[in-house]
Amino acid sequence: MVLPQVPRAPDYPYAIVSFLHQSQKTVVEKNTLNPTWDQTLIFYEIEIFGEPASVAEQPPSIVVELYDHDTYGADEFMGRCICQPSLERMPRLAWFPLTRGSQPAGELLAAFELIQREKGCDTGSQVLPTTWDVLPPTPSREDQTFSQTIVASSYGST
Repeated sequence: MVLPQVPRAPDYPYAIVSFLHQSQKTVVEKNTLNPTWDQTLIFYEIEIFGEPASVAEQPPSIVVELYDHDTYGADEFMGRCICQPSLERMPRLAWFPLTRGSQPAGELLAAFELIQREKGCDTGSQVLPTTWDVLPPTPSREDQTFSQTIVASSYGST
């Protein structure tokens, strides 16, 4: 994530990633205006109603909201972006513009993948691991996912 260069104290940013009726929160990064989460969030058992072809044409949006954690008061809203998941395996990271109201608030580098599976079908551990939430760094940075079982990953900043 890259925030506009405005002089201010270091933040404790975290992201809330929402897809349909489920949300997950990243870890809080400490003392930074350029967090690098390198974290994968997996949303399991998401039911999307409709024909697979129409869902593939126009998949539901993913909303990512960034906040600054505050120990003594309410967390401060830093920005939001609305993202579209990819249906291709291992999508490339992309920059998503963050806004705060109508104003630009930085950018988020992330990848989102929507994985279709048949109802009642086991996802299989070879497709979606159940034990990791932080991936080790990889040269390609293309192992991020969002799925139906859904997976979201953000890599962070430059």
